[in-house]
Amino acid sequence: MKAAFYSEHETVDVLDVGTLPRPVLKSNQVLVKAEYASLNPCDFKFRRAKIPLSFVSDFLFPKPKIPAVDISGLVVSVGSDVTNLSVGDRVAATQPIIHTRWGTLAEFSAVDASHAAIVPASISLRDAAAVSLVGLTAVQALSNVKTKRGDRIFIHAGSGGLGSFAVQWASKVLKLNVSATASSKNQKFLSSLGAHNPIDYGLNSWDKTSPNYDVILDPMSYAYEKRTLSGDSNLISPTGHYLNIASSSWDLKGGVEEANGLSTYTNIFTYGVKNFLSRIGLKEKGVSYSFVAVEPCGEQLAMIFKEIEGDNIKAVVDSEFEFNAEGVREAYRRLETGRAKGKILVKMTF
Repeated sequence: MKAAFYSEHETVDVLDVGTLPRPVLKSNQVLVKAEYASLNPCDFKFRRAKIPLSFVSDFLFPKPKIPAVDISGLVVSVGSDVTNLSVGDRVAATQPIIHTRWGTLAEFSAVDASHAAIVPASISLRDAAAVSLVGLTAVQALSNVKTKRGDRIFIHAGSGGLGSFAVQWASKVLKLNVSATASSKNQKFLSSLGAHNPIDYGLNSWDKTSPNYDVILDPMSYAYEKRTLSGDSNLISPTGHYLNIASSSWDLKGGVEEANGLSTYTNIFTYGVKNFLSRIGLKEKGVSYSFVAVEPCGEQLAMIFKEIEGDNIKAVVDSEFEFNAEGVREAYRRLETGRAKGKILVKMTF
């Protein structure tokens, strides 16, 4: 099959498109012929990461590695144990991020049936691919929090792939009062998504002048976690909930140990202890802390599609590229600028 791949951890120039064997279908999987693949920052961060021990690298990222984890397309074969999907179904899915060589920038992907959702006829496969990982991440993150209508949420990076979905979900589905950050030129875009209070992240006082928020959703925790949770910040309420989306510096140049940073691992432990003591009544409730690493889930993806059908959520697509070596490289170059407004897609033509 035709596939994009890389065999070493380096810049976008190591990406190529060639012929690789089709994945072998397991009994609980379906084989999907791709129509669209959607790119995510984890793709290039893992590609660029320097792993000090080769056997660790091969375990986390077997080579040749096919990048990307989001796919939409048609089911062309069904495993013997699959009962919820049939040949010809239009589906979308998010694949596991690590411990596999099989990404979605390929002609075919073997997808666990439990990870896939049927795409309703009213939704294009283009839009379905655009909401998969970011939608699951936002939904799973916000499921950690018991919110009520009108609660206040602060979303970092509201115009990006994850942020543009999270703003819509929080505002239009959960009915929260949404503040979100973006550049000065994207303030109107935030409002169009449903943000009640767009904030220019270039204003250095955003964490001092803002009110105490009930929820903070942070897809850039490597940059903002320490500042958000510091005693000098007014951003989070004394009983608020901080949602740390697993991430790493955009220009990750060292090893994967740089992901998130020391403050995250310290906070996972210290807030974990505090939250546990609060739950068993030995400590007053304080700030809650959740570290969110997304898991593929077809059931949740189907729920997202229902909200799109109800016109509550719209897929936000920044740009679309062709499936060839230069098209794939250009798509990642665009993603790596950090300036994409919404998602970047690759149209899988063969």
